[in-house]
Amino acid sequence: MERRNWDIERVLFSLPAIVTGSALNFHIVTRKGGVMLITLNWQLGVLGVPDESEFVQDVLTRIRAPLTDFVAVAL
Repeated sequence: MERRNWDIERVLFSLPAIVTGSALNFHIVTRKGGVMLITLNWQLGVLGVPDESEFVQDVLTRIRAPLTDFVAVAL
């Protein structure tokens, strides 16, 4: 039996918001030498802010900056 090598180059996944779970659900995937992907899900109406999309974008921006700095130092 011939064995073939293969490699996963990119993964994207997301899960639905969990009604009985936390208000924000983070899902993170990465691979050695690859990119890190973070998705953020929430149940509409539970965040208690006027603009949920703007709030979530702000959260992701605040997470991205320290991770970017960390990667720059680690390399």
